[in-house]
Amino acid sequence: MSEKTLDAQTPWLNTQTIRQAENLLREAGVIAAAEMVTAMESAGQGNMNVTLRAEIYHPDSAGRRSLIIKQARPFVAKYPDIPAPLERMAYEAKFYQFASLDKSLRDRMPQLLATLLDQHAIVLKDLGKSSDGSCLYEQHPIQDFPDRLLPLLDWLAHLHSLSRGQIDSAEFSNLPLRKLNHAHIFALPFQDPAPVDLDRICPGLAAATRGLRTDSKLRSRCLEAGEVYLSSGSCLLHGDFYPGSWLLAPSGAYVIDPEFCFAGPAEFDWGVLLAHLQILGCSAFEQQLRSRLQRLVTTTDWELVLTFAAIEILRRLLGVAQLPLTLDLAERMSLMEWAVEQLK
Repeated sequence: MSEKTLDAQTPWLNTQTIRQAENLLREAGVIAAAEMVTAMESAGQGNMNVTLRAEIYHPDSAGRRSLIIKQARPFVAKYPDIPAPLERMAYEAKFYQFASLDKSLRDRMPQLLATLLDQHAIVLKDLGKSSDGSCLYEQHPIQDFPDRLLPLLDWLAHLHSLSRGQIDSAEFSNLPLRKLNHAHIFALPFQDPAPVDLDRICPGLAAATRGLRTDSKLRSRCLEAGEVYLSSGSCLLHGDFYPGSWLLAPSGAYVIDPEFCFAGPAEFDWGVLLAHLQILGCSAFEQQLRSRLQRLVTTTDWELVLTFAAIEILRRLLGVAQLPLTLDLAERMSLMEWAVEQLK
């Protein structure tokens, strides 16, 4: 992997900035002098950042390949009115660097090829045109956690085990982005009026959830859990371990988008995963995950996992970071009733 500080005046990259991307990739040493960028296209519709696929052509060998460029903006890409810390891409690069030291971790992630510090960007090996795991929500309910995704549970357990006590918690604090995430997970979804037009998402949802959103005891419980989320720890977390952070490629399932990584309680990662298994309608989701966790990790606080899972469900149904769900009002309310029960 190469690392180079580049011209801070280079404009934000998009599908039209072909020559700028070519110059950046050449200066970073990831394409040869004779290679050219022939096209740029979107490589995903993530919330936080802009992800582009650069098509590369070598005129001498007539060979073609592609690279992925991921760049942060000073705001959330999907919601430009929400400011976001630019240094998140530096933390993502650190995560890839840590993962690269272990075969089990790096084999389930794209390879980091370059970190473009002044451009708040990274360059990754392209695993091919694939979809992220968000497509799983369209299959609701899926009958079980697909076998091809089971290695991701082992990957997460290995990340936690390998990093525990082996990382500098300050180096992976990622506190500015964590504070932004904290607001959108533990605070903003539990307010009235809601941070989004709930009735546009699902007719009747605003009125049906008003009592929940104004429940002071529930709000206090969520803020307590938020303090645990903000606390430091010696275990490296992915920080956003849900289907949108999984790449479903022909060669298998991979983990992507670790910009929310931080050193903290492993239960947060497991709670987020558990929440999305519940949302996906996996049969026996809790029993399966708990059984597997007991084999993989002996120190997990299951009650804390359930707490984080409950809050993740509520924030995904009430907050800004919505999912591509096809659930009706009754199904959404059923999920929220489960979540509230865990928080009592």
